[in-house]
Amino acid sequence: MDIFLAYIHNIAGPMCQISPDNFPQKIREARASETPELRYYQGRYFWFCSGFRREFHISDFDRAFGTDCIHQNGASVKILKNTIIGVAFTAVMILAQARLSPAFGQTASTWQIDPAHANAQFSVSHLGISKVQGEFTNVTGTVQLDEKDVTKSVVNATIDVSTVYTRNEGRDKDLKETFFEVAKFPTMTFVSKSITRGADGKLQMTGDLTLHGVTKPVTFTVDGPSDAIKDPWGNQRRGASATAIIKRSDFGITKYAGMIGEDIAITLDIEFVKK
Repeated sequence: MDIFLAYIHNIAGPMCQISPDNFPQKIREARASETPELRYYQGRYFWFCSGFRREFHISDFDRAFGTDCIHQNGASVKILKNTIIGVAFTAVMILAQARLSPAFGQTASTWQIDPAHANAQFSVSHLGISKVQGEFTNVTGTVQLDEKDVTKSVVNATIDVSTVYTRNEGRDKDLKETFFEVAKFPTMTFVSKSITRGADGKLQMTGDLTLHGVTKPVTFTVDGPSDAIKDPWGNQRRGASATAIIKRSDFGITKYAGMIGEDIAITLDIEFVKK
């Protein structure tokens, strides 16, 4: 087994980190009983160890052609030549693929929501005859964007509820104090739990929305994210829009039920910058 490692090291170089424990049990059984010593012999490096077992059989591989390698005590140990080469080649290929494979490296990148270019809007029925629109002007958070598979991405967003704005000072005050109770619940948050792609190609992002001290699952339909662009300041930037409808009573906001509609339509328009 230790000779396997020496030959692999010779071919693959020091980047090849192979542990004997990675090999099948029948190969592990052939390992030396003490720490081997690296020596040079006839133009090649081998591991030498007095405890190396002289006989072992490896049935895990298909083709076997014998070649002798010299043991420290002068005895010959029969090694499977094609097995050595095959294992070495496989190790090199695995390591080469590992440098490119998402399974061995992070494919997600961190993007920060740009509050100056992020907006959370809402619309609700008033008296059943019209709609009132408003917005929250302070949206922050991050997107862990998997650029290979966007459905593996994760979104975390926080909204400062005190920034609610409906173009009417008295109404804004009423919303902060009577509806949202910002003194007790100053923020609302969203944490995505799953992202899927629908038949129409749009993403469906489901997560936990916490509002007014209550957490409920909410699903957003997402347009985006857009392809990355470089802004005039050299930042990588993307954008996305998302829509959802929630029932305000689900979050304990029940004031003026006869005047204010139950369904709240939410639209998010955000830009995010790569960190």
